[in-house]
Amino acid sequence: DFIRVFPAVAEFKNTEKNVTHVLTITVVNRSERPRRIRFTPPKTKEFILHQIPSVAVAPGLEISADLEFFSTVEGDFSDEIFVTCEGDRIKVPVRALPAAPELSFNGFCVFGPVEPGTH
Repeated sequence: DFIRVFPAVAEFKNTEKNVTHVLTITVVNRSERPRRIRFTPPKTKEFILHQIPSVAVAPGLEISADLEFFSTVEGDFSDEIFVTCEGDRIKVPVRALPAAPELSFNGFCVFGPVEPGTH
């Protein structure tokens, strides 16, 4: 691969309606020569990609774009961005999720002593 995209998934967590949220997407040229890198923006109106069109990106350098999310309603939103570099085309899933409880544990829970027959 000629390029590396970070983050691999653009995810906005704990979004609120009527608040603008911004996330930066960075693409690094990992090849040994300059490469042209293009972004294909998302199609939904809630996501807007702000980028400065560039000439070829030198080896080892990066280019960034700001992804903005804004909605007047609360809900889950998803779309995708494509990063293209000559023959490579990388899909970056885009998600916006409102605040929600999240429960996670390492797979082992200790509930203490429980007597037989009680549930």
